[in-house]
Amino acid sequence: MSGGEAFNCDLSFAGASGGSAAATIANSGGRIVACHVTSTGSAVGVLISATTASLLESVINNCAGIGVNITAAASSAILNGCTVVGSGSDGIALPASTTGAIRITNCLITDNAGFGVNMQATTNSVYLAVNRYRDNTSGNIGNAGDWVTAANYNAVTSGNGTSDYTNAGSGDYSLLSTSPAVNAGQPYSRSIGALQRGQSASGGIIDTGFDGGFDG
Repeated sequence: MSGGEAFNCDLSFAGASGGSAAATIANSGGRIVACHVTSTGSAVGVLISATTASLLESVINNCAGIGVNITAAASSAILNGCTVVGSGSDGIALPASTTGAIRITNCLITDNAGFGVNMQATTNSVYLAVNRYRDNTSGNIGNAGDWVTAANYNAVTSGNGTSDYTNAGSGDYSLLSTSPAVNAGQPYSRSIGALQRGQSASGGIIDTGFDGGFDG
């Protein structure tokens, strides 16, 4: 998917690393909304390489490579209300620098083999707020000290080893009522992570009850 909008889709890709991804936002203003994204063969889940791109209310799970890879061209990218879980590398990887602010908010970032969010010595302005991180093998935040120009940095980090998901083994990433992510997001009373309603245990398209009108 390049540019435009993918809404309420099931996206899967099998391929090699080096730019290949299940979904790519390559045109300015492109959006992925309420989708389920996975990949195999070391491929990236979502590659964002355009300005003002948005990844919203989506589940990116069990990608063989990086879950969400943001390139230097992706200034002012927005990630809101996403669940990024089980990546074979970093959950979210940022470039060394971009020309505009990147915003990552209300995201549930867990069980990734690398960092939850790898800043990679990022020096641009970044807004990272109201996210939940746990059980990311390399740590929740990589190179946090390099993100000195962040407009805001806070996190919901409690509960390492605590399950958040109804049945992750069967692809159901809806929240348990006991998860600290429930009603912990912003605006008040929304939950952290993707909004899921009645997702089948076998995976498939996510029924979020979401109409696509959110504009970040």
